[in-house]
Parts: sequence; structure tokens; C-alpha cells
Amino acid sequence: MQGLSVSGAHIIDGWVQAARAIAAPGFANDHVTIVADGEWPDTSASLRRLDEEALKVGTERPSAVANMLCPNIVIGAQGTTDEKITRAWDFLGRGRQRGLSYSGWRDTYFERLTGYYSPRPGTYERIKENRLLGITNKIKNWDHNVASSLYAHTDAPSDSLRPRGSPCLQYVQFRVFDGDKLGVTGLYRSHDYLSKALGNLIGLQRLARFVGQETEKRVGRVVVVSLVPIAEGGKGRLKRFVDGVAGIL
Repeated sequence: MQGLSVSGAHIIDGWVQAARAIAAPGFANDHVTIVADGEWPDTSASLRRLDEEALKVGTERPSAVANMLCPNIVIGAQGTTDEKITRAWDFLGRGRQRGLSYSGWRDTYFERLTGYYSPRPGTYERIKENRLLGITNKIKNWDHNVASSLYAHTDAPSDSLRPRGSPCLQYVQFRVFDGDKLGVTGLYRSHDYLSKALGNLIGLQRLARFVGQETEKRVGRVVVVSLVPIAEGGKGRLKRFVDGVAGIL
């Protein structure tokens, strides 16, 4: 088994390097690891530019994909951690009221990590425990200056065992290190670098930023492990998308 390891200045640079390799003829690595130590500026302007490049090749907007993992509404919001999470559930519920279908699965990754599904604002159906809130509280109360790790699985009790089509993000780990730094690692069982991976990386960094803002930590590292990296819409489209994104870095 052969893997590709990429070290990026930030998550977008890491995706560009990995996606360019995947789009090349003869790519045969069965997994890809991206490590990014610098934080990418997740702003409305930068997201808009990425979305424009995605639309040119007819793939999903990275900003929309990122919101399924961590809605942008939680960043910089007022209130308790619990209140911010509830605000994100309402954001997702409003989208469903407008007819949005976020994926082939009923719930988003954010809802799986926080334990509740929202069919509409103000209505919340329990999936499982609110693991993300538990992780945030544990980090807040961790007063030892040694590295520590806390994890969350994205499975739900309703999931069925299937050879294909299961949720791609399987596991998220948060690691506190160097006193005030927070790292996040996401493990994907399969990863489409054309339609999903770029938005997933943005969402994963945003998730770390959210936990960091709630625990007074700063994002120190983002790691993505992609098992079975693919370009489902074709390598030609992926190459055009990579070239477009690389041109605006």
C-alpha cells in the first residue's frame, strides 16, 4: 500500500498539491495525508473566489460543503457554546425549510458531531450525545500543560453497514499541544477531491477554529487522511479546478 503525504502552507495549498497529484495520469496511491500548519483566511471574499472557480467546472461550492461540517454562523457569535451550536442547528433547519438537501444522508456532519438533527428552526431530533460540546467542555477544564487528544466518531445509530455509500468523514480528533494550540485531524473512508475535499478542509479548519474560540486556543494544525482519494467527476475537471484555485492563491 502506497500513500502520498503533502505538507501545505495552509489547507488550500495542501489541497492544491494533493489534487494536482490525483489528477495526474497514473496516480495509484491508495491514501493521501495533508498536513497544514498555517491558518487559511476563511473570509466571505476568499470563499466567494473559490466558489466561482468551482462553478466554472460545474462542481459543488466549497462554501456550501464547509457549512455541512461547521456552519460559519458559529464563528464570532455571541452567547454560550450551547447557544452557538443551537444557532447552527437553526441555520441548517432554515435551509431544509427552503428545500435544501445537504447530502444523500439525512443529517449533516455538524449534526452528527453535536447529536441533534433540525428539520426546521426550533425543532431538534436527538441522534446521539453532543460529543462536540463535551469535547469543548473537557478542553476548557484541562489545566495541564501536556498534550491531550479528544475524539468523535460521526456514525449514527441509524447507519447501516454497506460496502459503498457510507458517510465519508468517519472520525475527528482534537489535540491540544504547546499549551495554547489546537490541532484537528479528520479521517475520510473515501474522498472526492473534485466535489468535496476542498470544502471539507475548510469546514475542518473552521471546526477547529470554533472549538478554539470556545476554549481560548488557536488553530495550530489541520490534518486530513483521505483513504481512497478519487476524482469522481473526472481527472480533467479536477485539473481545471486545481489550476483555477492555484491561480488565485
